[in-house]
Amino acid sequence: MIEAELSYFEADSATVDADEDRAGTSPATSKAGSFPALLRSSRAEESYLATESTSAAAIGLALEDPQASSIDENKMNELRLAGFHQLSDSLLRLIGDTDFEYGFESEAERFIRKCLSINAVQTRDWLNQIFIDRFDEPWAALGILQAIAHLELFEIKPQGPTMALAALKHEDAEVRECGIRAFEQWGGPESLKMLHSISKPEEDWLSDYYIQVVRDLEDDLMNEPVVEKDQQS
Repeated sequence: MIEAELSYFEADSATVDADEDRAGTSPATSKAGSFPALLRSSRAEESYLATESTSAAAIGLALEDPQASSIDENKMNELRLAGFHQLSDSLLRLIGDTDFEYGFESEAERFIRKCLSINAVQTRDWLNQIFIDRFDEPWAALGILQAIAHLELFEIKPQGPTMALAALKHEDAEVRECGIRAFEQWGGPESLKMLHSISKPEEDWLSDYYIQVVRDLEDDLMNEPVVEKDQQS
C-alpha cells in the first residue's frame, strides 16, 4: 500500500515536471508543488484559486507582481507540506513495525529516502513536524531518529541535527542515547559542535557513551589530512 502511494505520487510528479519542461514554465507560475498528486494537479490549483476568489485578471497580475507571486507560492508550499502529512500514518506504521539495526537499511529509511527524492525541502519539514507532534511518544521519536541517522548530514540538515539536539533533552534515556548516536553517525565538525553545546548526561552509562563519541569525533578531525593552500586553489 505504501509503495503504491509513493509510486502514484512520483509518477504524477514526473508527468507534471515533463509538462512544465515542454511548456517552458516554472513551478511558481505553473502547476504548483511536486508531491503528492493532489497538490500538483491543475484541479488542486484551480480549487485553491476559486476558494480564494481569484479572478483570471488577478492571476495575470500575480505573474507580473513579484510580491503577489510570492504570496501564491507560499500558499502552494503550505499545500505541498499538507500533502506530505497525508503520509504520516504510513510512516508511523512502518516505524512501529520495524526492528531498527544500525548498519542495515530499514523500510522506514527507504520510505524517507523516496520522499526526499521527490521533494527534499518539504520532506525535512514534514519529518520535523512529526517529531515535534510525537515527541512525547518515545517509540516514534526513536524511529524517526534511527531512520534519519542513516542519511548523510547534508540530506537532512538543518532539521535533522535540530531533532537530534532536542532528543538529548528527552526524559527517556533511550531517546537521548539515540540523539547522541545520530551525531556519531553523521560525524564531522558540525556534530562535534552540537555535542559540545550540551551537558553530559546524568546516567553513568550514557555519560560514558557521550564522552567516547566526543573523543572519537575529535580524533577523526585531528586525523583528517591537511590540504595545503596551493592545493585548494
